[in-house]
Amino acid sequence: MSFSCELDAGTYIVGVDGWSSHEGQFVLEMMCVGEALEALEEEEPKLEEEQELEAVAQRFLSVSCGENVFGNTINAADIVGNIAADHVYEFTVEQVTSVSFSSCDSEFDTYLHIFDINLEESLRSCDDCGDYSR
Repeated sequence: MSFSCELDAGTYIVGVDGWSSHEGQFVLEMMCVGEALEALEEEEPKLEEEQELEAVAQRFLSVSCGENVFGNTINAADIVGNIAADHVYEFTVEQVTSVSFSSCDSEFDTYLHIFDINLEESLRSCDDCGDYSR
């Protein structure tokens, strides 16, 4: 099982969290479904605020379309979501794109979150976004 959503061009944060206080080894897969849905407009110079927000995202490791990320949340910090430890990754889409995330093959009951770049707004979250059968 996975979840998909359409995102505007920009940089976002995806968090791999545990349901309740569950922790362990995980696999996060990011897929981009189909081609971009609209063409990029000519880029305008970035505002100082946008540059500051991009600097916030650079604190995290990144994930990109077609990539699998492997990790372990045991003894990790709790940054987003539930009280369980988690890992967060930044990702960027250059234009309106349908993205899909899955945590299949993780060793614990995962909870996935997508946040804006500054971790202030939860854009999407999903409990049981993968086949947890252990």
